[in-house]
Amino acid sequence: MFALLERLATWMVPPVGHDPAVELAYRWRMSGILCGTFLAVVLLYYGLAYRRGLPDLIRPATAQEVREQVKEAKLQLASTITAVQTEVDKISANQDTQTRALHDDRVERLDQQLLWVREKNCTARNAEAKRLYFGRLADLLQRYRAITGADWRIPNCNEVGNAP
Repeated sequence: MFALLERLATWMVPPVGHDPAVELAYRWRMSGILCGTFLAVVLLYYGLAYRRGLPDLIRPATAQEVREQVKEAKLQLASTITAVQTEVDKISANQDTQTRALHDDRVERLDQQLLWVREKNCTARNAEAKRLYFGRLADLLQRYRAITGADWRIPNCNEVGNAP
């Protein structure tokens, strides 16, 4: 037993002579030992960490295993697509609601502006002011028609309440 250990120790000790062939053989021997040790440690770690042995590393996957993995991937992808589609639908509904609210708000503000300009037109004292308010009223009526697609009923000065 001691003889084997002594022989192993002398085998691993670097050569004392300067013969290039002996040094090259020693370097190759040490490289092989180092690589073999590294491979053994990696395989041991893999076997312990993943509860697999060496045959599972070498064995190729069967067609059934590939089909199952593809099926699992498709199911995961389908569930992800469904979740994303649900979020997109929520965002789209929210955007539609906000668009309608924004449109209603614009129509309401335009309606108030039209009424205010009509009141100012009716209460204007000179012709220049009436012409100015009438031009503004025409612009607002055009915008109202473009936004709603309908004509705004221009109230009489008696209906506005501030008739001269």
